[in-house]
Amino acid sequence: MVVINFDEKFRREMVRAIEDGITNLWGKDVAQVIFYNFSKDTKLGKDEIVRRPDLFEVTLQKMFGDAGSRSITSIIIKEIYDHFQLNRKEVPPVHDIEYAIRLAWKARSGLTDGC
Repeated sequence: MVVINFDEKFRREMVRAIEDGITNLWGKDVAQVIFYNFSKDTKLGKDEIVRRPDLFEVTLQKMFGDAGSRSITSIIIKEIYDHFQLNRKEVPPVHDIEYAIRLAWKARSGLTDGC
């Protein structure tokens, strides 16, 4: 079980980036359905996605299967990188939302150690 704790401002910003990634692709209605399913599956609100990205990825997998969830994850990660102005050329191509969240936190906090 992975639980990540961040400050409230960062969490709000990250949820916005995740929501924007989904909304830009399919619109607000689909984003709301995804968040509803996450909440139904986990009993957590969408604000908790940042603390439990592993459970969010499980929800995406259940809803869209392997290929679909990988595509959505890639789009969300791209939005996180864009929103937090991360340089994708310097980052290995990891298709993991948790990694992208930790990288954004590291960049925002000015940390120099690994994710």
